[in-house]
This record gives sequence, structure tokens and C-alpha cells, in this order.
Amino acid sequence: MKNFKFALKIYLIKIAIIANALAQQPAEIPKSVNIDKDSQVTSSQISANAVKKAIDEIFSNNKLKSLMYDDEQYSNIENAIEAMRNNQAFVPQGEEIAKLSNEEAKKQAEEQKNLEASEENAKSYIYLSSIMFFSPQSWSLWINETKYMANSNKEENELFFKDPSQDRVTVVWKLSISKWKILSGKKSEEYAPKINSANQVEVEFSLKPNQTFILSSNKVVDGKAYEGNRKR
Repeated sequence: MKNFKFALKIYLIKIAIIANALAQQPAEIPKSVNIDKDSQVTSSQISANAVKKAIDEIFSNNKLKSLMYDDEQYSNIENAIEAMRNNQAFVPQGEEIAKLSNEEAKKQAEEQKNLEASEENAKSYIYLSSIMFFSPQSWSLWINETKYMANSNKEENELFFKDPSQDRVTVVWKLSISKWKILSGKKSEEYAPKINSANQVEVEFSLKPNQTFILSSNKVVDGKAYEGNRKR
């Protein structure tokens, strides 16, 4: 990657020098100057056409031979120049992609770890948005954007709803001990509110519409305390 960046800098420096020459008066030179293999300038001044021809040589597809770069590196150099001319993004090909520095690799791993932790953290919030109550046998409620209905409410479910009414419902949340540790951030089940006969942690709480239960603190707060992957 360092060789590639160095070569690209060399090309950009050449372009800057030539552009500067175009913006100034033609410079005096003491003798002839080679512009390419097929022509010479013997005039006392370098013409704009000659400079343009030099630019075309730099951007030509003919590779300049060097012991520093292999075919793949030259290909990346040419693609980078072509992308620059067309105002496009350039993505290295081949082995260049794999040449990430240790810092970059660590940064990507850390970002992935934080994302996974954030997604797990989102699952530790129970938000009740609304209740539609007709009778103890006919009701619907929306928790974390999922609809729950009376006809599917069973005690063995992870979320079981007790005593629903127009403005309140009691939630029994059952989790495996390992899942509870992850979502609550606790290291031992001795902090669990209850362990049932199936060796699950049971957490029981009541919610009104537009309230959130936070597992890590075992508290209920007003409003949606967690939105997407970011706390308010």
C-alpha cells in the first residue's frame, strides 16, 4: 500500500508541476528538452502543446518500466488516475485490499463489537406503545412494535400478559439464565428477581401505554427509553 501511495503522489506532483507551467510564462531553457520518445523541442521555449503532450504521456496506458512495482500495483495506479480524471471513487483491487493496517483492522473489529453490544442492549427494553381492550378474552397490545393478542397469550411464552385492562397490563418475562445475564449486564443469577421451576429467570412488572421497562435497572420509565439502537 505504501508503494502504491508513493507512486500516486509522484504522478500528482508531475501533474501539479505541469499545471503550474501552463499558468506561467514559458520558461527559458538552455538546450533541447525531451518531451517523449518520438519528438524533441529545440526551441528556446516550451510550448503549451508540448506540455499537453507530456500530460498525455503521463495519463497514457503505456506502463513505465520500474523494478519497484508489479503488474497489479501498476494496474491500481492506472485505475486510480482514471478514477481521478472522471471524478470517481477508487477502490484498490487484488492484494491491496487485504493490506489494512493493524489499527484499521482493530477499529473495524471494535465497531462490530459495539454494534453487536448495541443490538443486544436494545433487546433488554420492553416498550408498550398501546392497548386495545374489549374484554379479558378480547384484547390486543403492541410491545416493541410487535402485536400480541388474547388468543395467543400462553403462560409458557417468553412474554405472558396478566390482568390486561384499558390502561395497564402486567407482564411476566421469562428468560434463560445466560440470556438474562447478557441483557441485564449482571454476572451472577443471584441478582435475578426469581428463578422458576424450569430454571428460567422470571421478571414481572406492570406497564401503561407509552412506558418502558428497563431490564438492567429493573425500572419502569415514561416514554420510549430506547429508539432503534440509540438511547434518547
